Amino acid sequence: MSESQLPLVSRIEEIEQRYNTVAKYAAGIKRQLETLTEQFNQRPELQQIESLRDEFLALQQRFNQLPALSNNVDNINTFEISTESANPDDVEIVRQFFERVDQQQGQELLTEVVTQPSGELPIQPADSSVNTNDAEISQAQEADNATELDESDRAFTDEEFKTERIMWLLNRIYAAEEESLEIPVDAEEFLKRYKNKEHEFAGINLAGAKLSGKCFNHGFILNLSGANLKGAELCETNLCSANLSGAKLNNANFYKARLESAKLEKAKLIKTNLNSANLGQANLSEANLSEACLSHAILFKANLNKTNLSRANLQNASLREANLRMANLNDANLSNAILFGTNLEGANLEGANLQQALCNTATIFPADFDPVKAGVYLIAPSASLKGANLSSINLNEADLREANLSRANLSKANLQIARLLQANLSEANLSEANLTCANLTAANLSGANLNQVNLKDANLTAANLSKANLKNAQISKTNFSGANLIEVNLVGARLLGNLSGATLHKANLCGAYLGSVNLSGANLTSADLRGANLEGANLEKANLKDANLSGAILKNTKFSGAIMPDGTTHE
Repeated sequence: MSESQLPLVSRIEEIEQRYNTVAKYAAGIKRQLETLTEQFNQRPELQQIESLRDEFLALQQRFNQLPALSNNVDNINTFEISTESANPDDVEIVRQFFERVDQQQGQELLTEVVTQPSGELPIQPADSSVNTNDAEISQAQEADNATELDESDRAFTDEEFKTERIMWLLNRIYAAEEESLEIPVDAEEFLKRYKNKEHEFAGINLAGAKLSGKCFNHGFILNLSGANLKGAELCETNLCSANLSGAKLNNANFYKARLESAKLEKAKLIKTNLNSANLGQANLSEANLSEACLSHAILFKANLNKTNLSRANLQNASLREANLRMANLNDANLSNAILFGTNLEGANLEGANLQQALCNTATIFPADFDPVKAGVYLIAPSASLKGANLSSINLNEADLREANLSRANLSKANLQIARLLQANLSEANLSEANLTCANLTAANLSGANLNQVNLKDANLTAANLSKANLKNAQISKTNFSGANLIEVNLVGARLLGNLSGATLHKANLCGAYLGSVNLSGANLTSADLRGANLEGANLEKANLKDANLSGAILKNTKFSGAIMPDGTTHE
């Protein structure tokens, strides 16, 4: 007989039997869950957690009592384990974890018992047969639970649990240092928003963005405070006056970038490339520039108060009038750096390299620091710099009156507008140096190497240049009036200055250009002027006795009153 043909009473009885069976299974599962919960609550790991918590509290109390660190402890919140904290304590977190495990295991047991492959509940005979099966199932479940507990014990051994606990605490520490999980913004979208005159980008994530050569100085201040620009490419980018305070700029590339007057206080610039960047008057107070590259950077009047520059490369950097009070320059490279008027009061210079760095009388060093012993050069009137290596150094507008620079290496140095009156530069190497508008009145340059030097508008009145090498020198509007140029090498030189009254005895002027030059009253005895261009030059009353003028261009040259090579006086 089919199920639909059974009498209604029989069908009701069968349903009641099924309900009773499910109820008994549910009661058994409940008992098992209660037993598991009690066992978990009595696990030794919870006692170990309580013990660890007490130990941390004790350590924190002892740490707070250390006198040397008492001022800093108030700011340490990373290891706070107070039960009054807004976050649940460690025991509560672990307890919640175990409760989730209990709940999951209970659901799995219920699913295994109630759900059969066919999707239907088992139909059991009434009374005694049901009780027998219940007992058998209960025993099987207890065996399974015991096995699961054994496996759980093995999964949470003492050593493993301690390890997990330590890692959890470390993750809490690292979490404090992690930046927000702000969704990264690509360079294209950022530039589009900026083009639409948006300038508030505080906290934006531009890590790795390619923004080299862009200009962000269009009449309003770009706000990138707290932004993530780690590893960003910003070569030759214009960020003048931009707000980058607190920004993360680690490993970013700011080569030749413009950051004048930028706000970078408390910014992170670890291992950042700022080579040749312009940071004039920028605020870098309390920023982290450890291991950053600032070679050839301009930091004129920059605020570097309490800045971390440990192991930073500041070679050839210009720090004129910069504020480096209380800065950390431990193991930093400051060789050849310019420290004119720089304030280094209270700075940490332990292990720093200051070889050939330049200072002046306005430079402030830390107490008990010996700049001479550290290899620092004093750039000042009457300074002793004999044999100093100042190659490629920037001495623009330097005051070196009467200074001793004999045999010094000043090749490719910038000496524009420098005051070198009566300075001793004998046998100095000034090849390719820039002496534009420099004042070298009565300076001693005997035997100096001035090959390819730039002497445009320089004043060399009464200077001693005997036996100096001026080959291929740039001489335009240069004043050599009364200068001693005996045996000077001016082969191929282009002279466009004033040489009236100059002494050029035995000077080598082969192929030199002297067109329209004023050589009146000059001493050119025994000078070599072969092939020289003297067109329109003024040689009135000059002495040319024994001079060699073979092949010289003498068109429109003025010789009135001059003593000619043969000793006769020109009418």
